[in-house]
Amino acid sequence: MATVMTVTGPIAPSQLGVTYAHEHLLGGPPDWSPDHQDPDLTMISAEAAVKELEIFKLAGGQAIVEMSPSDYNRQPEQLRDLSATTGVSIIMTTGLHKDAYSYPLTAGATIEELASSFTKDVVNGVGETGLRAGVVKALPA
Repeated sequence: MATVMTVTGPIAPSQLGVTYAHEHLLGGPPDWSPDHQDPDLTMISAEAAVKELEIFKLAGGQAIVEMSPSDYNRQPEQLRDLSATTGVSIIMTTGLHKDAYSYPLTAGATIEELASSFTKDVVNGVGETGLRAGVVKALPA
């Protein structure tokens, strides 16, 4: 049976309903980026994210693909809390953002090491959280 992995566990595709396919709820550029203090790119307020999700839900939304990978300060446990609070299914991503954000993480890494890291996020969960990514973010070379 096909499932979609969300931060609160797998669901049937039929449970997705109206889905926003690319959103950033929490996170922002890494500290090494010149963009790291840009208020237009930094989302750190869980309260603001809850309000946005509640508006989304009132408009008929049921699921969001949250596209902030590790190099964009992904917040797995906070995403789970947002989903539990609002009832909106959140699909977390793995992969990497643009080179300006990921270069320090990829400069010395092999393709195999990167693929292994992304696979672990999908199969085992992110770090020690056990929360599994449901989508891989990739940019063309």
